[in-house]
Amino acid sequence: PAPVPAIIKSEQQVHSGSREKNASDSNIHCHNDDDGDFYFVTPEENTHVTDYFFLLMAQLKKGLFSHSDKQKRSRQGGRGSNTNTTATTINPLGYPGLRCRHCGGTKRGSYFPSSCRNLQATPPTIHNHLMGCSDCPPDVKNALVVTKRRHRSQLLAIVGGRGGKNVTQGAFFRRVWGRIHD
Repeated sequence: PAPVPAIIKSEQQVHSGSREKNASDSNIHCHNDDDGDFYFVTPEENTHVTDYFFLLMAQLKKGLFSHSDKQKRSRQGGRGSNTNTTATTINPLGYPGLRCRHCGGTKRGSYFPSSCRNLQATPPTIHNHLMGCSDCPPDVKNALVVTKRRHRSQLLAIVGGRGGKNVTQGAFFRRVWGRIHD
């Protein structure tokens, strides 16, 4: 199982707008861990996105669309676990995407978004999968609940309280999109 990144901020840090890293943040396992497993987030990105999105994306690994993914989609009326493509879209074998780091995508935790915009729409689906995934550790699930509660206030702190869409979050998803397709 993947380690839980030590990114959870105190409520005081969130409300004061402080995005300083915790002392334990140096333990975050991102990009490549000791096993050579690829991560979609880097510690430097912690200051540009909310803890929730950072933690959520750290629970994913790179995956390629396979015959078993194709079979799952056919059994489910063409939709599979990737709700971000139309029912008639068939990904070619080997198309890059995301898989749950805990179950490997075997329990509906595979995502093959067809565009960066679709990737930005996956967090609720990924969150729902992780909360129901029997292979996802309870401490990860608890951390997701805690960070999701603070997501909106952190988002406002990141954009300086101006509201609206977060440009840095869009840039984050574009970087993740690039990493998926590297």
